[in-house]
Amino acid sequence: MIKYTIERRNRRTTTIQVHRDGSVRVLAPKFSTQKQIERQVAGRADWIRKKQAQFATLPEKVEHRFESGEVFLYLGARYKLLIEQGKPAVKLDSENLLMSAPVSWTPERRGKLLREWYRDRSREIFAERIEVCVQEASVIGIKKAPEWKSRVLKRSWGSCSSTGKLNLNLELVSAPVELIDYVILHELCHLKEHNHSPRFYKLMSRVCPDWKHRRKELNAGYETKLI
Repeated sequence: MIKYTIERRNRRTTTIQVHRDGSVRVLAPKFSTQKQIERQVAGRADWIRKKQAQFATLPEKVEHRFESGEVFLYLGARYKLLIEQGKPAVKLDSENLLMSAPVSWTPERRGKLLREWYRDRSREIFAERIEVCVQEASVIGIKKAPEWKSRVLKRSWGSCSSTGKLNLNLELVSAPVELIDYVILHELCHLKEHNHSPRFYKLMSRVCPDWKHRRKELNAGYETKLI
């Protein structure tokens, strides 16, 4: 028997999420009955167990202390963090993330500075990639870029609200551009099909023919809460 939690929202469709720790969450319309939800979970049982097995093979998360020598990912490449005393700033060279900060700063404060840098970079990159992806998604009737935000998402790489607004996990900038595009195209398809029905995956195949490969690569090599 699959254990899961239910979160009822103002939405029209039901979504089942499997998280890295193996937990399962069901996002359901407020009017859904318990029996309806049980049937949907039972119908996706094989998929749920497969996802749980995939997550179980991932390495343990790295707990960063934001000290010199630690490695961080940016656009799929690995960069070593180097810290020196100085006015708070972060910049990137060909091999390193260079941080200057007061010597009195705690790891938490250094982490906040680095997250701010990632947030700024994510806004720049997402804006650029959304424009590219909207052009690719024009074949399914996407005409213009929707409203979007770069934010911290604890359990997913992206989401699409019932009003058509996209949320993209700022830590997605740890992944290569082609995987960023996969997530954006995934959410753009939700503007046309709000659930993960066969119709949704037909849309995905039109805008991103190798989406299965990209999804596998993203799930196997990257995770949220890297920063």
